[in-house]
Parts: sequence; structure tokens; C-alpha cells
Amino acid sequence: MKFLCTLFFILYTLPQNNIDSIRKLYTEASNDEKKTLELYQITEKKSKGKGIIYKGYYGAALTLKAKYAKKRKDKISFFKEGAQLIENAIKKDSTNIELRFIRLSIQEHAPKITRYKKNIEEDRNFITTNLKKITSHKLKKYIKEYLSK
Repeated sequence: MKFLCTLFFILYTLPQNNIDSIRKLYTEASNDEKKTLELYQITEKKSKGKGIIYKGYYGAALTLKAKYAKKRKDKISFFKEGAQLIENAIKKDSTNIELRFIRLSIQEHAPKITRYKKNIEEDRNFITTNLKKITSHKLKKYIKEYLSK
């Protein structure tokens, strides 16, 4: 019985730890090429068949990867693909606060030339209105820290 409890605890906490580490890495990746590549590699693997949040972070990783691409063609390709992944994830779950947060953070920092800025007010309002509904204290703190900056 003790073994089963331990196994359950490990399995229950493992996915949460993974998403927490991805959130932390996402924050660090915005100004660090190595962290961006690490985020890209982790989320690329996790986005295949896993939860929709991983697909959102994978899209975000692609948009960040565009920042460091050498060729203009690659910059455009990475950014478009990433933005499309984020949009598809939100279409599947438009009430997901974390996905809206991902889109907000990308759109607020996207270059004007991308024209990927149309949901900033909508997402900010949605997040602030629904922030109290978040049950995860870590996620709530993570989003609040971003909004306060």
C-alpha cells in the first residue's frame, strides 16, 4: 500500500513539475537564445499527444526561435508557425487562461511588422477577469508577476 501511495504521488506531481519548469524556462527564454532552444526542444517533444498547454508553449517557443534565426525566411516561417499553433490551441480551448496568457505575452512583444497584436486588450481583460478562477497558486502567481511588469 505504501508503494502505491508513493507511486501515485510521483505520477501526480511529475506533470505539474514539468509544466512549472516549462513556465520558468519560457520566462528565461525571452532574452536568451540557449534557453529558447532548450524550450523549443522540450516543448516540441511534449506537444506531441500531450495536453494543449504544451502545444501553446511550443508555439511560443517557435515565435521566440524566430528572434534568433539568421535567415529572414526562417524568421517569418518560425513566427507564423508558432502564432498559428497558439491560435489553434486557443480555438480548441478559448477559456484557457494560460493559453490566453501565452498569446498575450507573445503579442505584446511581437514586432509590429508581424501584425500579431490584435488580441492584446481582449486577452488582458479576459485574464484579469478570470484570474480569481485559477486554482493553481503557482500559475496564478506566474501570471500576476507578468501582468505587474
